[in-house]
Amino acid sequence: MTSRYIAVDWGSTNFRAWLFEGERCLDSRQSAAGIARLNGQSPAAVLATQIHGWREGRTPVVMAGMIGSNVGWKNAPYLPLPADFTAIGDQLTAVDEGIWIVPGLCTSREDHHNVMRGEE
Repeated sequence: MTSRYIAVDWGSTNFRAWLFEGERCLDSRQSAAGIARLNGQSPAAVLATQIHGWREGRTPVVMAGMIGSNVGWKNAPYLPLPADFTAIGDQLTAVDEGIWIVPGLCTSREDHHNVMRGEE
């Protein structure tokens, strides 16, 4: 197992990515390539462009945000709160080899319902 990974916050209007080795951030990138601004490109193509040069071998990519919504790459489920890290990890949505979307979280109490996709 490698300690190198890429973390992505991919919202509606912005794309942010960080390359990590263990707990150390080696590099970061950001752009206005949010999922609402892909200009006809596939999410896979945009991701490849944005992280070009980072994905040595099988460096895993973990994404959060609207990329996991019904207008994103693939709709990731919501998990009810409370949820621990194991439950969240067990529900990662695979979109390609070594590329996953973190599930959203939701809470419901009486007449109040709230959700988040991870970019918050």
